[in-house]
Amino acid sequence: TETTGDTETTGGPIKPEDCEELPILGVELLSQQEHQLESAAPVPLVRTPSTQTSITADPALFDLLRIMFDGDIAVGVHPLDPDPNHAIPNFVNQYVTVSSATVTYQEDLEADVYKRTFVAVAGQLEVFDLLSPHQTHGRVRHVELREMVKNGDVLEPAVDGTCYWIEEAEYDVRRPNGCAPFTADACPEDQFCMPVNAIGTDGVCVTGGAKQEGEGCTLADPNGWDSDCALGLRCVDFGDGHECGKVCDVLSDAPGCAAGTHCGGGYNLCLPHELLQQSGVDPAPVGEPCVDTPTALYCGGEGRPGHCYDDDGAGPLASTCLPWVSAPSHCEAPQTSGYVAYKGGIDRSTLWCFTP
Repeated sequence: TETTGDTETTGGPIKPEDCEELPILGVELLSQQEHQLESAAPVPLVRTPSTQTSITADPALFDLLRIMFDGDIAVGVHPLDPDPNHAIPNFVNQYVTVSSATVTYQEDLEADVYKRTFVAVAGQLEVFDLLSPHQTHGRVRHVELREMVKNGDVLEPAVDGTCYWIEEAEYDVRRPNGCAPFTADACPEDQFCMPVNAIGTDGVCVTGGAKQEGEGCTLADPNGWDSDCALGLRCVDFGDGHECGKVCDVLSDAPGCAAGTHCGGGYNLCLPHELLQQSGVDPAPVGEPCVDTPTALYCGGEGRPGHCYDDDGAGPLASTCLPWVSAPSHCEAPQTSGYVAYKGGIDRSTLWCFTP
């Protein structure tokens, strides 16, 4: 903190005089992917565990520290975004975190509501190693967390609010069998990188067997994806028993699904149209109007998968097939990201760009 006369400027490697250390020494930081099976936030998220009691106040309450960053993050040093309104969605004109990197801290959960919210206005995220966007090793340092309050739809610094300081906090959320799906040499030759989030940007190396597409199959562990399906297939049950399905990349311009099937559904599979009819399937390719089913969740034809969305509501624009994206940074202003909630709402990794 630098002070000149009556002007105070925050941000830098020195703890401001009005900040107190946030006592997180010994607190393990986990990936959202590990917090709940198959859960995924709209952006990569490292957080305190759900078993963590309050860090600074009543031990019967719960505090939540989160490190969040864009899905296109790279190895290196990244300044934390100082705008608190980029960190926490207001669901009016912002629906996901749009910070390139941010730290938030919410204190004292009571009746499903946190009593106080803090957002970093200065600091750094350093990524040492990146296995996938959701499996990184890094640290945050010189983090200045300022208490924020809502003023309408906008977050503002609280008058006489509390300030917390994190000198340094290291995390490592890489998994021993972790991998980046759809990349060369992601796993040993006798294994396959199975996507574990709906957008297909995070994965684990799994073993397989001899069962072919459409055949009945068995999972080695109900909490994993190793099975007796051939590599490149996923053993999954959509209501009629487990069978092997072809894995596909929802971010690919050529996902390679057979006629009558579509790449998607939250499990990166080539799924029969009839299985997706409840949510709607339209043949429009990305960028073209959805004429048959304007509200379809699935479109793209044989090319890149997307969904049908009317970007101006009751305005003159037609519903159009919009592609899925994997990071908020793929959306150019004035557009922002929305997300589709898969797997009972716990997987929100599938984004698209729209005008709020």
